[in-house]
Amino acid sequence: ENSDAFRFDAILSVTDDQDALYTQVGSIMAYDAAEPLLRALQGNDSDEENHHHSEDSAVAEENSGREHVVVSLGVSNSGKTHTVFGGRFGESSRDVKGRGEKEEGLVPRLIDDIFAQYERNGGRAA
Repeated sequence: ENSDAFRFDAILSVTDDQDALYTQVGSIMAYDAAEPLLRALQGNDSDEENHHHSEDSAVAEENSGREHVVVSLGVSNSGKTHTVFGGRFGESSRDVKGRGEKEEGLVPRLIDDIFAQYERNGGRAA
């Protein structure tokens, strides 16, 4: 298999909402990002063991080819930034009256999901 090849896992419609985007794209990215992060944040290991886990995870990640890219295309004011970040840039959509989690973009959802995985594992690597 050509390591320089790219594959489209999902192409979403202009009618898809933030939930559809996260379901098809974000949750996979969060899962793939969580393991090396959880290993690095694992509190019971010594610094040497944490370093070893981080190296192992980095090697596994490099060998798995599970790198992700999100491309958001559109004309001016079409919602590219909203899709990626949600709400007003730099403002949590939960803080804006009348908006809820459904308006959150990909990045805040990824961060929430990664740390939720950490908490579900009791602060330990998966």
